[in-house]
Amino acid sequence: MSDTKAKSESRVESMHKLLAVVDEALDQAGKLGFSPEELFLTLYARTQASPSTSGAKRDVKALFIECSRPELALFSGEMMTESSVVVCSSLVEDKIRSLAPRAARSSSTTKESTNPASRCFDPAWSS
Repeated sequence: MSDTKAKSESRVESMHKLLAVVDEALDQAGKLGFSPEELFLTLYARTQASPSTSGAKRDVKALFIECSRPELALFSGEMMTESSVVVCSSLVEDKIRSLAPRAARSSSTTKESTNPASRCFDPAWSS
C-alpha cells in the first residue's frame, strides 16, 4: 500500500471517529436541553476563547485607524501590550492619501473632486 493511500485511509478513519464524538456531543447536549445550534455556538466560542490545544499560537491581526497621532500610539500600544493581537496602525489622513491616487484613476472621467477627504468633510455629501 502506498504511503499516500495509507495516510488517506488513516484520515478517513479519524474522521469517522470525530463524527462519533460529534454525534455523542449532540446526543448529550440534547439530553441537557440544548439545541444543535447552541452546541455549535458554544463549541465555536470555546475555540475562540481558549488557547490552541496543539500549543501553536494563533496570530490575531487587527488594523487600527485613528485621527490623532498621539491617540494612535496610545491605543495601538495598549492593544499590543494588553492582548496577543498583532496591531497594524495607521492615521486616517495616511489612508485617505493612499486611496486618493486610486480614486483619481477610477473617477478620471467625472468632474467630481478626486480627493476623498473633500467628500468626507463636506456636509452635503454625508446627508
